[in-house]
Amino acid sequence: MSEPSNLVTLDSIDQALTINCGLNSRYASQWGPVAAFRELVQNWRDGIIKAFGISEGNFHVACFENDSEIIYKATILGEGQCLGHIRWSRINGIGTVDISNRGATLQPWHIDMGGTSKQDESRQAGAHGEGLKIALLVLMRQPRNHAVRCFSGGFWWTFYFDRNQKLVARLTREIPSRYIYDVYSWADRETFTHHFLSPHARITPQNFVRFFIDDKGWDENGLKAQNGVTRDEFQEWTKAALFLQKIEDGEIVKTPNGDLIMDARFCGNVYLKGLLLKESTPGRSASITGKPLHYGYNFANGVTNRERQSIAAADDETRAILSIWRLAVDEKSDLIGNLHDLLQSRVPEYADVAKAEEFIHKDLATSLRDYLLTQFKGKWFYTANEKTRNSRFDNVVQGLGREPFELKESYWRILRSTGFRTAAEEEQQKFLAASAADVPDDIFAQHLHHLIRAGLQSCSQTAHITAIFVRAGTLGLDSFYSEPQKQLKVHEKWLTEAGAAEELGLPKKILMYSLLFNAARRLLADTIQQVPLRQFPSGTGNRTSYWSQKRAISEVDQRILEYTQIKKDLRFTSRRVGWVENYTIQWNPTTGWVPESQICVHFHNLATCSYLKGRLITSKFPIFCGHSNCRTVKTAFQSGEVTHEVIGQADHFVALSNRSDGNSFVVFSDGPQILKDKVNGPEGVMKTSTPRDGSKIFTLGDGIPTPDFGILRNWYHGSNSIGTQAVIGIATEDDPATPAGKR
Repeated sequence: MSEPSNLVTLDSIDQALTINCGLNSRYASQWGPVAAFRELVQNWRDGIIKAFGISEGNFHVACFENDSEIIYKATILGEGQCLGHIRWSRINGIGTVDISNRGATLQPWHIDMGGTSKQDESRQAGAHGEGLKIALLVLMRQPRNHAVRCFSGGFWWTFYFDRNQKLVARLTREIPSRYIYDVYSWADRETFTHHFLSPHARITPQNFVRFFIDDKGWDENGLKAQNGVTRDEFQEWTKAALFLQKIEDGEIVKTPNGDLIMDARFCGNVYLKGLLLKESTPGRSASITGKPLHYGYNFANGVTNRERQSIAAADDETRAILSIWRLAVDEKSDLIGNLHDLLQSRVPEYADVAKAEEFIHKDLATSLRDYLLTQFKGKWFYTANEKTRNSRFDNVVQGLGREPFELKESYWRILRSTGFRTAAEEEQQKFLAASAADVPDDIFAQHLHHLIRAGLQSCSQTAHITAIFVRAGTLGLDSFYSEPQKQLKVHEKWLTEAGAAEELGLPKKILMYSLLFNAARRLLADTIQQVPLRQFPSGTGNRTSYWSQKRAISEVDQRILEYTQIKKDLRFTSRRVGWVENYTIQWNPTTGWVPESQICVHFHNLATCSYLKGRLITSKFPIFCGHSNCRTVKTAFQSGEVTHEVIGQADHFVALSNRSDGNSFVVFSDGPQILKDKVNGPEGVMKTSTPRDGSKIFTLGDGIPTPDFGILRNWYHGSNSIGTQAVIGIATEDDPATPAGKR
């Protein structure tokens, strides 16, 4: 950078010059000696880089020390020539620090307010122009009370405070030969320095800067400085520069975007281009977010705030940290576990990953996804919010064959971009991909299918939904409602009694209609709960949409109960007399619908009207077909029986619908039981029939006189569907079951 015009330069000074810097001793009171030393080290490092035209990557520092001396030698990486040094030594028992740069010159305008030599240098860490002046204030004032002098450009620069406690610089020209002799003689007599500054190096007053910090000065109150720099104090100061530290290779990961520092001594610290911006202390984080930092970071690029304590903005800090992590994980893949721990931490929440969901690179998010899927096989990743919103969450995760693993909301949002889904979304995907399964021609399966369809149709929020069974294989889910498709998919495992009992946790030996009731109830309740709550109206007072949803479930439960109670006691029989077929439908009037309910009993020709079984679901739809052999009889449910005569031979079925409740389920009969007169039996006393299932049915006729117990009889005990029990005695000679030779 060229020198500004119309400013005082060293060449324009005759013998001496006094510069009033204008800074009060109390300025920048929050700065400490580490920050002050950082400014001197920064000027030293930046001056060497500029003077010798080297890159930051090729700037190298080596440390050598003994009991009385610590020296940091700056070289070009791979070369031995010393370009400058930072040295602590004990001279006459007083600790002294000197900072030497072979390729720079300090100019008077550098210590004016706002003056800087780095304003247009993008590689430099700061450009506010106050750093050198503030460093002088901090080191010279109480309580440090050090003296600071400089030799540069052939002048001694002496710094002190005037009567107003403002900083002053006094420049005094030095004789060149004396300067050169002083440097050479010092180089020759100092053991370590002899290896760093060659006596043959070309050193002139114009390209040499050397600062001294010792006890030869005065503080802001005019008192003589008493304090040299102790060894411990100097080593504390060196934390200001990362390149002055000894860090093992395994404790720092260097990347083009900056360094990830894992050494516990520097965790929590933030550096920019190797220079300390801020050090975390108990109760105070170095992060601009205020949240604690778990690791240390050295940013390769960035602009600081005016206080030189952080990157200018919180978002910039987060971007810089995540850019380091991205390349660090590429360098050492096992670090992805460390990043996972940061993202998953709830107490504390680390600044390392603040707003990570906004700024993380997709490659790093993908690495996190792969890590979770590898390290936590068999887990389902979710958030507390997801579980709260999905009442079926536990069942769904169990059905997926996974174990739940909770992640922080912000962490899960990162993984969302890599393809992670909620449990509900996973359920949807698997069920939508499942193919349809046929409903077997089995009593249980057919009744269950009928109940599901009727239950959906009876509820206004589900009436538009169609139901199908699907081949979901080993998937443990029961059902899924797809709102866009308006379709309920049910796992085919529910179509068998054994499968339904297993899912319900019921004994395998259970009455079919009890199992049917529980299976239909479970599936329909699950379906109604999957319908968005917003579709259920809220009532007056405290009647919420949730209450309306629960009421819908209760109403469907009641209709299922009514159906199964009626169905299990329903008896459909037929008896042919000549050309007439007499059909009788009987039910138990004490269970199911209330006795006063007005019902319709529909007799339909199976050959012409079997399609009605697939269409007639609830009582709200009229059942008329127009065929002459079909008939509808209106009666009260308490009647318990209806008979229909048909001329000719044709199979019929019966349907019962409740006119008093349009949402009640239509109850269909099974095939009729065919009744036949008993061969050679006593007329009007006892008739027997053989239904299609092979069992025997005895029908009681008119009352008979008290039997003669002296007659040899075969005795039978039995009960009907509503629990009425009887003991029947049939004379041995009249009983078809008696062998012919014993009658």
